Amino acid sequence: MESGIKIEDVLPVDAFFATRYFDQHRNFVTRRIYYETGMVKAFDGKEWWVPCVLSNEQIAEVKKVISKSDIVSASDLSATDFYDTAILSFAWRFGSQQGVVSNWSFPALEHPVFEKIEIELEKLETD
Repeated sequence: MESGIKIEDVLPVDAFFATRYFDQHRNFVTRRIYYETGMVKAFDGKEWWVPCVLSNEQIAEVKKVISKSDIVSASDLSATDFYDTAILSFAWRFGSQQGVVSNWSFPALEHPVFEKIEIELEKLETD
């Protein structure tokens, strides 16, 4: 199994959730970071922007979505059977609980936990 993704590579100290897509063949990175202040920052490979600022209630909902998603018990997906893949990592921190899970075979395989989280977060960010 691949290794090397550390939580600090994905999740800033003052954030509770973050995603990072890294295509090592094209040297291309995108990111999305959810800060404790409610600010959500996104990086498209060229520039940062703030797509939304969450209320305290929305922050609580985001944390609930993530904690109920089974990400804590999820495993990395390997890329051993695929060529030209990118790495999609999700990292979280809630109190003493923290971790990072990576899909080393993206986009060939979708991580089922990631998909659930993305669907729910998109709903919350557009409210």
